[in-house]
Amino acid sequence: MATELSIINTALAHLGEERQLSDLTLDPAPREQRVAQALLPQATEAILRKHPWLCAERRLRVTRVPLADPVDWKFANVFLLPPTTLRLWLADTSEPYQMGPYVEMNPDMTEKSRRKALFCNAAGPLNITIIDLIGYEFFDASLSNALSFELAALMAGPLQADKALAKALKGDAEDAMIDAMTIQTSELTEDPAPRGRWLSGR
Repeated sequence: MATELSIINTALAHLGEERQLSDLTLDPAPREQRVAQALLPQATEAILRKHPWLCAERRLRVTRVPLADPVDWKFANVFLLPPTTLRLWLADTSEPYQMGPYVEMNPDMTEKSRRKALFCNAAGPLNITIIDLIGYEFFDASLSNALSFELAALMAGPLQADKALAKALKGDAEDAMIDAMTIQTSELTEDPAPRGRWLSGR
């Protein structure tokens, strides 16, 4: 089972660093740990957003937010999404839709709140598939390997000031991700979202 510690240590190994961490609660934390923990969320989101990984897929049925007036000139209805949503992969509707921020305003037009949402003219409820931000314990071995290469590529600059190494590790991350995709495909009985399309969250 992957953990934050195992992913960081694997990334350090990819970098050729001899040091391996045994505890992420040390204070002060060593430089390698500080760099890794600062960059790990970026690496994690990058990997999860690139493909509809089965471990990160989540199927939901959402209902529209009751609104007195439309909040968007293009779409009549708003459907709130979980805050951990990274991508909207599929919405089961023939109407156009997109993912974006739903901004609730105060009477003086200052921003009250901002949440991830699906905008659509369909009245709903809608069956949707999202790519969710998941814990590292849900990453399989091939996906955690791709993540460790992605993290190592980001760490190469701050730790070693080596652009060539960062570029090489980025290529390794892409190869590892292809391997993970191949393994997932071999385990599928059907396409997880055959009609899906990527929509960028903002």
